[in-house]
Amino acid sequence: MEELKVEQKKRPKIKITYGNRHKLLKDAKDDTKNKHEWTAFVSIEHPELKDADLIESVKFTLHETFRNPERIVKKTPFELKT
Repeated sequence: MEELKVEQKKRPKIKITYGNRHKLLKDAKDDTKNKHEWTAFVSIEHPELKDADLIESVKFTLHETFRNPERIVKKTPFELKT
């Protein structure tokens, strides 16, 4: 009996990164309500693919007190900044 050997290709893993970044605005005036800059983001890490190859859009849902709390980003970079 002959044994068949099947070779499997190793595929690079796709790493999905999501989160937020914060920056305190030191130059903000005292009367300014917003003294912070926030960025929410989604991205991928892959040796051959780019974000837009796998992500069509990202829906960010903010607290209900924000104007327009549901926001959709349809192009890279998939980020939402204040």
